[in-house]
Amino acid sequence: MTSSGSPQEPPAKSVRQALRAWSEATLAAIAAAIVFSMPYLIELISGLRRVLSGSFIADKNVSSALSFGLLFIGVLLTVSRRIVESKITTHLTQIAELAKIVDLSGNAHYGDLSRVLKLYSNITNPYFVGVKHELIDQLRFRLSPMATEGTSPPLPASVFTREEYNALLAARGATYKIRAIATLFDGDFDPHPTAEEEAFVDANKKLIKSGADFGRLFVLESADYASAVTRPSVLDHAGRKPEIPGRVVFFETIRQVDPELYRSVGDGFLLFGELVAFVDTPSSDRVVRGKIVTDPSRLAQFHRLYDRLRAYSHAIDASRHPLTGQSIP
Repeated sequence: MTSSGSPQEPPAKSVRQALRAWSEATLAAIAAAIVFSMPYLIELISGLRRVLSGSFIADKNVSSALSFGLLFIGVLLTVSRRIVESKITTHLTQIAELAKIVDLSGNAHYGDLSRVLKLYSNITNPYFVGVKHELIDQLRFRLSPMATEGTSPPLPASVFTREEYNALLAARGATYKIRAIATLFDGDFDPHPTAEEEAFVDANKKLIKSGADFGRLFVLESADYASAVTRPSVLDHAGRKPEIPGRVVFFETIRQVDPELYRSVGDGFLLFGELVAFVDTPSSDRVVRGKIVTDPSRLAQFHRLYDRLRAYSHAIDASRHPLTGQSIP
């Protein structure tokens, strides 16, 4: 019958653990025992008695003092080490607790957070206490989707386009697939491109020249094609050897042959391999521009959507409608 409670460790293992914990003291005790026994060994062994009788090690008082000193130093070293280990363990435990709420990796940057905390601590007026708590709750609400779902909140145009542009620059020479879907909403590939859009298109061209695997699909109604291909940024995708690889998909086609695919088309995206997607979610007032997505399952869905749409795509022709064959004035 086994006894209840926690299992007992084998005696040999307990002894080994104790010796490791007090290793310095154990070694010092062994050395002290050897030194202490030397005078007695010398007396017992005739050869040693003749050679070492005048040596200090043969003096019992000296050997006793040396052995005591060795034992004292060993115990002192062990106690010092264990005190240091205890302090280090305490600090590591505190760091581990901090790491549960703060990212301590080399990728973390806390300059902005530090400034916010400093401002927060400087607001001491009691009339602002409730307001501070409300603002922190709003911040948690906006940050939560990025931490739990890999999706940013809707971002203003200035933030979204800046991060999208930086991603294009960083992807030059990339070996992963970069895919885009454009639906030509108001403000997307405008007839009169802004300086910001021109910089975006230029970043596209530099990406292509770097050898990156890039492709864009324009998804639009057949009736809008003639006006779409007059836009300078769209014309960069036209011809047999376009500056930017691009094709066109017509809503009429996928409505007829694949209604489920038609329902899956959103406002478009710019997709960087399995890393990140910049998803268009424009607002009518142009304040909100889109979301940033890093969730792997959604990125995989975007890749599948692109591939399915491309099966119904046509080369972009600036002189003739790909679906109807009509000439474009």
